[in-house]
Amino acid sequence: MPIRISLRDGSARGGRRTPRAPRIVDSLAAVAEFAGVTVQSVSAWFERGAPVTEDGRYDLWEIARWHARNLTPRPYPDTSELGNEDASTTDDDADADLADSDRADWSIRRVRAAALTAELRLSEAEGRVITRTAHDAAVYELVDTFVSALEVMPHRVTPMLLAARGHQEIDQVLSDHIRAMRIQLVAKLSEGAAG
Repeated sequence: MPIRISLRDGSARGGRRTPRAPRIVDSLAAVAEFAGVTVQSVSAWFERGAPVTEDGRYDLWEIARWHARNLTPRPYPDTSELGNEDASTTDDDADADLADSDRADWSIRRVRAAALTAELRLSEAEGRVITRTAHDAAVYELVDTFVSALEVMPHRVTPMLLAARGHQEIDQVLSDHIRAMRIQLVAKLSEGAAG
């Protein structure tokens, strides 16, 4: 989760300046509030090497810079630039360069992602998986069928319930109607699976 620093320049509210957050703070709670995370997360950052000032306080800007370099996921590197030693690099660029192990890791991830994508497309073409949109449409249709059956249930069942003599006949009428609704739903599911 990247740390977002918002600048308060006072341009809003008629030009009045709003108070700035201090750059140096004394507590982990202040760092956590600044970063929008829990104190436990911030504590873990310092165990991983987040910077602390010489007097034991916390420089929010340095922590944000450290977080961006060490904890924020890097975008996938452009492979055309990986082997380009002719380009001039500065100290800042050297920090951003990927090590050989990182390049190999990215290559492995790219191959795995391509393989998983191909597998997913094949499964979809074979009908073993469906898209989220198709799933949602099927669920909606199934629920709509069930709700429609429930809506007509009183009209179909009421005359039979009035003619029933005793609770056993009422139970039988309701059980028969519920069984018929189940059969209707299974038939609807079978149509969807076949089509």
